[in-house]
Amino acid sequence: MYRWQLDFDVYLWEPGRERVIFRHPRFTFFTPICFEDSFPGDIRRFVLEGAEAIVNISNDYWSLTEVEAKQHAVNSSLRAVENARPLLRATASGLTGYFDVDGSLLAAVPYYQERYLVVDLSFRSTSTTLYTRWGDWLPQAAAAALALLALLSFFPRVRRRL
Repeated sequence: MYRWQLDFDVYLWEPGRERVIFRHPRFTFFTPICFEDSFPGDIRRFVLEGAEAIVNISNDYWSLTEVEAKQHAVNSSLRAVENARPLLRATASGLTGYFDVDGSLLAAVPYYQERYLVVDLSFRSTSTTLYTRWGDWLPQAAAAALALLALLSFFPRVRRRL
């Protein structure tokens, strides 16, 4: 039986206490790492704080297949659409590419090949989307309406008055 000993300097690691938006002379960006791009609310908060681009750094080697790497990339591209911000993905083994604000993959390098990608970022608009402004209001409103209907179903007399 093999015993794996991983010796990382994790004692120096600490959770972040603030959101960091990096400032390039021409635009601002933030860097969700790996699967952090799967949480739309977190990405939305960065955009609300002024980020103009999403730069995802990831390693999809855990999947060992292109299918999961593609799923992660597609999931990541949804954040570009939700917030109308361009997305750059730099991966060690997944999809390295540039997604436009409508989710279109404009440039990419082949999977599992050591390459680099140079693109000219396009910023169509600095306005915010409904999702960026209001967040997940639609599912929350639907849940509240469903709860109200369920509550009314327990009280038939109230239902007759309506």
